[in-house]
Amino acid sequence: MPSSAILFLWIVLWGSAVESLLQPPTPIEPRKPVLAVDSIANPAAAAQKSQPRSSQRRRLRHRGQQQLAPDRIREIQQALIREGYLSGEPTGKWDAATTSAMRRFQKAHGYPETGKPDSLSLHQLGLGAETAGQSAPRAAPANSQLAPKN
Repeated sequence: MPSSAILFLWIVLWGSAVESLLQPPTPIEPRKPVLAVDSIANPAAAAQKSQPRSSQRRRLRHRGQQQLAPDRIREIQQALIREGYLSGEPTGKWDAATTSAMRRFQKAHGYPETGKPDSLSLHQLGLGAETAGQSAPRAAPANSQLAPKN
């Protein structure tokens, strides 16, 4: 008798397990974004707020050098005047004349003519770091007289 009860339970459980496997899966609905009160009252304004402005997009994409300060531009302009590539007084604004003078300076020294104050150009003008354009220090060879002796 107990074996028939076990057999009955096994058939019932097996049948329900098979039925659950044969049923199509329940679709999972994607989560809906939580809307702010402003978006319900004014959907156009909410859509506009969610999109970054073009200036913000540009700022997010570009992570290069920052704009030069007017004092730094004056230093560069003074150096270009001293070297004879720019005439007049330093203005502190990176204008077309300064760009042209920088291009002429870069061309005369064999640098890429970008018109932008890169590290090599600033170093050549006497305004850059002392290590600009130099490679990293290397270890002396083992058979060198500079290597420490044991």
